[in-house]
Amino acid sequence: MLYATLQRWGIGARGSRLLTLREFSASLRDCEQQIVEFESLRIDDIALDVAGTSRRLMELIKRLRLVDNKASLVPCTKALHHLLPDLVVPVDREYTQRFFGWHNPEFQSGQDRCYVQAFAAFAEIAQVTSPAQYVRVDSWHTCTAKVIDNAIVSLLVLATELGRDGAG
Repeated sequence: MLYATLQRWGIGARGSRLLTLREFSASLRDCEQQIVEFESLRIDDIALDVAGTSRRLMELIKRLRLVDNKASLVPCTKALHHLLPDLVVPVDREYTQRFFGWHNPEFQSGQDRCYVQAFAAFAEIAQVTSPAQYVRVDSWHTCTAKVIDNAIVSLLVLATELGRDGAG
């Protein structure tokens, strides 16, 4: 299901190639213990070791081989978001990159730095706003991390629309 979901989200359709289902599954199995270590963590927990957790997540992202390319942040955070929905906010080029104002080369070659920065910001947002209060299983707000992702997307869509109308 995760493999099919990532395909539907366009992973492997542009600059990267999604590994075969067998390779994809093997990588997840190889990283299972490392993934399980994060299961009890929540991005909105004020006691969360944000710096340590982001570094450990980045180590996992580097180890997790889901695509055949060097830049694996986007596909891995999208996959981990489904496995750790209250901890990992999915990162993408269209909204996350724009939200943080990263240029393409900066995002492409500085994925460690970008992720640590993003995770710290997501944690601060989560700890201040308590996104769990907005989780609704019958909506797009299916988990804590998705609420944060949806807020970023909405903010950028609204900013774009306001800019087009000349009101921004």
